[in-house]
Amino acid sequence: MSDHSRTRQGYAQLYLLGAFALRDSSGTDRTPKNKKAQAILAMLALSPRGTRTRAWLRNKLWSNSDEHHASSSLRQTLFELKKAFGPYTTDFIEFDRQSVSLQLDRIWVDVRVLTDNPGGMPARGQVLNLDLEFLEGMDINDEEFEDWLMMERAAWEARLDKLKEQDSFSEEKELKSKISFRHRPRQIGIGLLPCITHGKNPDIHP
Repeated sequence: MSDHSRTRQGYAQLYLLGAFALRDSSGTDRTPKNKKAQAILAMLALSPRGTRTRAWLRNKLWSNSDEHHASSSLRQTLFELKKAFGPYTTDFIEFDRQSVSLQLDRIWVDVRVLTDNPGGMPARGQVLNLDLEFLEGMDINDEEFEDWLMMERAAWEARLDKLKEQDSFSEEKELKSKISFRHRPRQIGIGLLPCITHGKNPDIHP
């Protein structure tokens, strides 16, 4: 079996918490050196369907350039992505004239675990450290990208806060249930029964 076939049976791993990292299914580090190539992967991974148009990407990363230079820069950056994925590029990412897409069914993205996996369990034994900074060190000198990053970080913080509230409510509810079951006070009941004299009809007064 070829290395290519084995890779197709596994998943790439994309880490957005802490230091940005990309690994293939064998664990080989395929993180692109180009910061804007990393940013494109992050923006694709955080999009609802893993897809962004080329125009959207140009606007976020080269907002101060004219369309010709922005398009040329984007093509070069996408070439850097192809180099990072190597011979497995088509397994994990697609390019056409209008858009760029990640194959989210083949790429495990750490921060998507909380939304795409109902149980919140990482794939293949991965452990999430939710205390790590979201997109740590992702510094791109473009106002449009900075605005996008600020919004995504705020959305991530809100998601974590909601998760903590849900966990806290579940733990409190479970604790109260245990306390109610284990420490329920014993109650004494008193019942009054009618007095019946044997051998007499209770409806006939003496």
